[in-house]
Amino acid sequence: MSERDEAAIFADLVANFDAVHEGDRVPWPDQENIHEDEEPPGEGDDRTGRLPRARVIRAADLDDEDEPPPADDEGHYVPPPPPPLPAADPLTKGAWIALVGGPLYLLITVVLNWNVPGWAAFLAVAAFIGGFVTLVLRMGDEPRPPDDDGAVV
Repeated sequence: MSERDEAAIFADLVANFDAVHEGDRVPWPDQENIHEDEEPPGEGDDRTGRLPRARVIRAADLDDEDEPPPADDEGHYVPPPPPPLPAADPLTKGAWIALVGGPLYLLITVVLNWNVPGWAAFLAVAAFIGGFVTLVLRMGDEPRPPDDDGAVV
């Protein structure tokens, strides 16, 4: 029985959703009504009346004679060119080429719809795995000194 009552109440709500309310009685508290003031609130005024008054800070007006001096470039710092990157040994270069080249070859063959022989796919996957293992094994695993905080100068 309560399901019928709820269904009837819901149907009544849906039917009267856009209906204009008649009379002086409103179905909400008076606090929720919007009261328009005669003059609009000024800049920085609280429109809800709940917060303390806000203070607006504006930039100073500059006349032609009060213009700031032009900026000079004398104190501008120009850093020196960076040193060249250290050259990698051939084994590291080969490991990076294998790590990137194997999957790149397989991606190109898929995009271009080439027929890949089984041995070529095996070599591409083996090159990726071999390059990864080589780079991981060549990473230094020596412990850092206790006074090292990681900063490089």
